[in-house]
Amino acid sequence: MSSEKVKYQMTIEKTTVTITANEVVVRSKGFLQKISLKNIKAIEIKMELKLMVLGIVLAILGLILYKIGGWLITLFSIFIIVDSWKRRFVLTVYFDGKALRIRDGEKLKILASKIKELTS
Repeated sequence: MSSEKVKYQMTIEKTTVTITANEVVVRSKGFLQKISLKNIKAIEIKMELKLMVLGIVLAILGLILYKIGGWLITLFSIFIIVDSWKRRFVLTVYFDGKALRIRDGEKLKILASKIKELTS
């Protein structure tokens, strides 16, 4: 990959995604995945709000149990809601019968468009 020209590079938390003319390389701590652009079957980006729903349910439970220490549950649920809103998008890249999932915010839309642009 060092001899190939980098078309696009993005860092999402501790994961670096590099797109060259021939492949997509995903590097994270202890993880390296190289995907040839020819092998990419589909790219899907969707909003996933399961954790946010869990946070809302916990917040309601915390408010009900507020008198007996439910404020801790409410505080924890607020953290879950805020974190799940910041990382609500999931980018899934299907290739060779496998799937690679990356979870983050709005930046994933840019990454998905760059990959789609090179695969089409």
